[in-house]
Amino acid sequence: IPYPVCLMLPMIPLQLEDDDYYQKNYDIKEKAAVYDKYDANLAQLRRKYHNALQLPLDRPLLRLQNIVTYRGRGRIKRVVGNNYTIQKLQNIHKYLKSRHGSSFSSSSSVVEGDYLYCHYMQDSFDDKGWGCAYRTFQTICSWFHLQGYTNLPVPSHREIQQDLVAACSSSSSSIVGSKQWIGAVELQMVLQHRHGIESKILHIRSGVDVSSKARDLHRHFETEGTPVMIGGGHLAYGLLGIDLNPVNEKKSRYLILDPHYTGSDYNLTKILKNGWCGWKDATDVFKANHFYNFLLPQRPRVI
Repeated sequence: IPYPVCLMLPMIPLQLEDDDYYQKNYDIKEKAAVYDKYDANLAQLRRKYHNALQLPLDRPLLRLQNIVTYRGRGRIKRVVGNNYTIQKLQNIHKYLKSRHGSSFSSSSSVVEGDYLYCHYMQDSFDDKGWGCAYRTFQTICSWFHLQGYTNLPVPSHREIQQDLVAACSSSSSSIVGSKQWIGAVELQMVLQHRHGIESKILHIRSGVDVSSKARDLHRHFETEGTPVMIGGGHLAYGLLGIDLNPVNEKKSRYLILDPHYTGSDYNLTKILKNGWCGWKDATDVFKANHFYNFLLPQRPRVI
């Protein structure tokens, strides 16, 4: 079956390629621009079928990236760069044996939709010791890509740095190709520049105060459903959900996606067993002597 195959529903005749598409040597951004053109041209048709099928009118469900992909346990193939594909794990929190492991009456709220687990040493690129924020941002970008909000693929570290220079006049071009750390504030600008997506930042002065924002984080996953990046004065992590204790917020638990894993993507059991993705107490993650910035991407209300 030739790529792409998009939602092979007989009632939705979506023409996604022009006649000479396969004759052109598009690069990644040019290909994304072609898909953007088709997405724009089909906006009214998508709305018609969203209404006919009683689908939500605030999220993409009939775009190219909403293809149903058949794959092995937890894995998905995705294009990285112009010429090759790799396998990355997808939605690995769904393979946890326990949803949250809490004994109290709680309210869990988790990421909605698909994402890729991006971590150290992937893509044949050594970023151990400095790339955790980049990898978590890649996970966020994968969410917007897989949900159909953007046709641009997940960016490389270099592309993130280039976008930061373009988005912020005070950023020196010397960051491009460097091992310089970046945080939530910088990635907020990159997300807006690259995808036109707005985001909020929760600034928390100390790890002991994170629980005071537990309800805000719970509300984020209920209303936006996007992965969250945790940055600040310590290591960067991904946040995929929260198990809110409505009686004692300090006992709430956090679903952490840790980008510091350096092993193979073929060992999902090891990743889960060793806690690279799992429910954590606040004291396991947040330190009293560090501040934290939570990057909360806002989901565009489009189809």
